[in-house]
Amino acid sequence: INEKKYFLESPHASLVEAGKFNECISCHGHHEVKPAHKELYETSCVKCHKEDSEPFIAGQQMEHILRHADGKIKDANVLVKEVSEKGYFVDDEQGILEEVKTEWLQMQPVQHTLSLARIVSLYSKIEKSVDQIQQGIKTKQLYSKWRKIALIPIWIFILLMMYALSAKYKLLKAEKDKRKKDNDGKES
Repeated sequence: INEKKYFLESPHASLVEAGKFNECISCHGHHEVKPAHKELYETSCVKCHKEDSEPFIAGQQMEHILRHADGKIKDANVLVKEVSEKGYFVDDEQGILEEVKTEWLQMQPVQHTLSLARIVSLYSKIEKSVDQIQQGIKTKQLYSKWRKIALIPIWIFILLMMYALSAKYKLLKAEKDKRKKDNDGKES
């Protein structure tokens, strides 16, 4: 992934050309270069921007979106795993989750544009997909519950039929034994 391509779309690109901003170092540090991640917004933006400035607030909004997206993905991952362990067939949801993780990976370099609109757009896709996963699992759990409830009358019917057949068997056996006894009594 070419972060520089995305960086050149950012408002900081013109500052680099003017010599007022070091491309990577200004945000990521000089020696221990830190990858673009949500915590970086808390420490880097404040170096150049006042906390009540529009760029700083936009950075905090991006950090919030990234943190929220990360949380949604982790929650969806846990949900899919738990439901799978309970025996539900969740291949569709696992496929969607992989797509969500891809969207998350795409968000990482796009951060370099500092485009809140682009981050929001990617986040919207993640949010929609995670909602789709949750709804799919909820539907499967509801269907499972209703299938179990639907089995109750079937089991009651089976038990009643077993009781009726058992009673009929005993009645037929008693009649057979009585006829046999009557026949044995007539022969003697």
